[in-house]
Amino acid sequence: MSYAIVFSSKTGNTELLADTLHSCLPQAECCYFGNPNPAAMEADTLYVGFWTDKGKADESTSDFLKQ
Repeated sequence: MSYAIVFSSKTGNTELLADTLHSCLPQAECCYFGNPNPAAMEADTLYVGFWTDKGKADESTSDFLKQ
């Protein structure tokens, strides 16, 4: 079962969480790791993290989640 870790990190905190999650999951099953990108949609499971902008997801992540 494939997975993708998609994240947007302004201060680096969300990226640290994404890195930790990535290190805990099977590496061979990761098909995407990085900023919001349509390529991540190929995974069976998506893990999405983002920084908040006025209480909402940042614009790039918000657009990605609408897909």
